[in-house]
Amino acid sequence: MENKRRSVPALKQPAPGEQYRRAGVPWNDPEFLDGYPVLYAYMTEEKWESGSPRQTATLTIYCNNSELTIILNDRSNLRSVFIQEESLFSALTELNRQLETNECDWRAKKNWAGTPDGKLPF
Repeated sequence: MENKRRSVPALKQPAPGEQYRRAGVPWNDPEFLDGYPVLYAYMTEEKWESGSPRQTATLTIYCNNSELTIILNDRSNLRSVFIQEESLFSALTELNRQLETNECDWRAKKNWAGTPDGKLPF
């Protein structure tokens, strides 16, 4: 099967001071929540059960040749999990399943060279 790429118009760079969403407004995506509830919680819950502040997780998606990889960076616990699948749907589904069943192969965050405090830039 031939891989067909569609041409995508260049992204418009925001004007200085322009933001894509207002600061302090949480991400709200009911369809994502319905499909991946545990992953959604990792990415949006700003407080622990105790009420103390929690740093939300980030999700990175990249494709290298025919491999799709997603990385959930749990910034509060300084760890990451990597999932490789053939499609984004299957990767998100597998990540949500692993989070829900506590089967993630977490990797401890390493000190990232090039950043003053060693923290991930995202």
